[in-house]
Amino acid sequence: MPADYKLAISEEVLADLVASPPSAQRRLVARLETLKLTPLREGDYAETDSDGGVNQVLLLDDLIVTYHADHAVKVIRVLRVEWV
Repeated sequence: MPADYKLAISEEVLADLVASPPSAQRRLVARLETLKLTPLREGDYAETDSDGGVNQVLLLDDLIVTYHADHAVKVIRVLRVEWV
């Protein structure tokens, strides 16, 4: 079930999160948590990384999230975020 999925965030995303004001931290975490509810969801578009892996890019309200869902271990790996 989707509730079994965990989030893993990159060091870059973690650094942005820690450096953000508390209100922005709460908004970021709330938007990222929605990814766990629909782990099979496709992004608005897909991009190929330098290793040939396919990452999903999704607009969540005012946040662009680049992620990869690893269904074998039930982890959603958040690679990059950008506020718009």
